[in-house]
Amino acid sequence: MNDIRDLLPNRMRERTFQLKAKRDAGAVWHEPQFVECKQCGRRAARTLWGKSLYVCPNCGYHMPIGGYYRLSLVLDHGSFRELDADLDPQDVLNFPGYGEKLAA
Repeated sequence: MNDIRDLLPNRMRERTFQLKAKRDAGAVWHEPQFVECKQCGRRAARTLWGKSLYVCPNCGYHMPIGGYYRLSLVLDHGSFRELDADLDPQDVLNFPGYGEKLAA
C-alpha cells in the first residue's frame, strides 16, 4: 500500500520533511539542562549559570572556567591572537615538585 506522503505534491512533501526536521532537532540534547553547584549542591538552569558568568545564583560559588572563555570575557571580539601555541612548558627556575606536575 502506498504511503499517504506519496499522494502529496512535492511542495507539501518537502514542507512536511522540514517541519519534522525542526521538531526532531530539539530532541537531541547531550548536555544536561541543569547544573549542580559543587558547594551548596543546589541545581540551577544552565542558561542561568551562563547569564551569571558561572557564579552560583544560590551561594555565590565560582565555577571553574577555561582559559579561552576567560580571555573572551576580558578581550574584544576578534582581537586575540595566540602566539607560540606549540611551546611545551619547562621548569627553568627548578621549582621543587614542578617536574612531576609537568610529567602528569
